[in-house]
Amino acid sequence: MNAAYHAYNDIELSTDVMTASSHRLIQILINKCLQNMELAKIYIEKKDVIKKCQSISKAMYIINYLRACLNFKDKTTYELSTLLDSIYKFIEKELLDANMYNDFDHLNQAISLLTTIKSGWDGIGPMIDKKTQANTV
Repeated sequence: MNAAYHAYNDIELSTDVMTASSHRLIQILINKCLQNMELAKIYIEKKDVIKKCQSISKAMYIINYLRACLNFKDKTTYELSTLLDSIYKFIEKELLDANMYNDFDHLNQAISLLTTIKSGWDGIGPMIDKKTQANTV
């Protein structure tokens, strides 16, 4: 049953990614990153070093990708991109420290910051949807 569940989730995620807007893709990445951070906490508790490292590595990969997506060329987004870049760098440091020291505080700090960013993305979603609908009518 577990294998079937994971296969279904993979298909569902793949379909979501293929049909998603750029805004939705960022939401998917943030959600996946948060899931990996939460998994890392579980693996720290279980003292499963390999899975903890894998989860943190996946979270760091996503954070690096989010940083690479920032737009520093556009004057209207430069300031926000610079701020997000600083936050993402700090999250990376927290993840490294969490990994090195098996420390929940560092993971919780990273989760808290990314959750705040997520709430911002979730909040602008309805505005983007309205704008998209207006452009297609």
